[in-house]
Amino acid sequence: MTCRPILSLSSSLFALVIAIGTVASEIPEPTASFVAVNGEASQRVTPNRAYLTLSADSESASPSSAQKRVQTITTATLTFLLDQGIDPNLLTSSTLSIDPVYEWDQASNTQRLRAYRATQSIRITVTDLTTLQTLIEGGLAQGITQVSAPILFHSDHAELHHNVLAGAMRNAQSRAEILATAANMQVGDPIAINAIDHTSPQPLREMRVAMAADSQSSAHSQLPGQIEISAAITVHFQLLPLAASASEQAIPSTKPAETGSK
Repeated sequence: MTCRPILSLSSSLFALVIAIGTVASEIPEPTASFVAVNGEASQRVTPNRAYLTLSADSESASPSSAQKRVQTITTATLTFLLDQGIDPNLLTSSTLSIDPVYEWDQASNTQRLRAYRATQSIRITVTDLTTLQTLIEGGLAQGITQVSAPILFHSDHAELHHNVLAGAMRNAQSRAEILATAANMQVGDPIAINAIDHTSPQPLREMRVAMAADSQSSAHSQLPGQIEISAAITVHFQLLPLAASASEQAIPSTKPAETGSK
């Protein structure tokens, strides 16, 4: 008669306890419930600033000739802008670039060098929008060949955008509360916020520049009354069970009242 079966049974029970503990540790904890909503807000303001870009380009068989022509136009334009009272700190110019211009020669079935094109631009931060037309016409008179649509913005754009972002957050909170109420739950703290950037200034799409055949340049601009500053965000809020009401919390005791000794 031996005791080996008893030893084997003890080992099996020990292994079973270890296995049960391992399985229990691998059971994932329940994930928290949440609701994901979008929040939006916007505000219309009257712009008080604009970026205006004036560009000059010239083509010539000689790169130095094209460069000289553009430098002459740029210098004359800068002098005109300073004469208009523009602060030099509000003027920036790009580096003058020279690029070869090719054309297709059908006779030889190859590309051939046609000319060299020099280009340079000046960007002005305009603080008085009523001077836009004067600046455009003056630049064209100095030889400017391209006028980009002015980009309108407000000098307090950053602060205004912060206010709009706060409004978008309130909008998201309101939407989350509507959904939570419909699900018989309540909104908890936000656990993730993603803001979509809409901070870029807006180009003045209605601006038109027309050059007359007699080389007399003119510009016409139609300023919009207001620009829109908008923000959009996505927020994840916790979803929590509804708190028990006061009547539900006041559960009467079922324990019988103690009676005095007789």
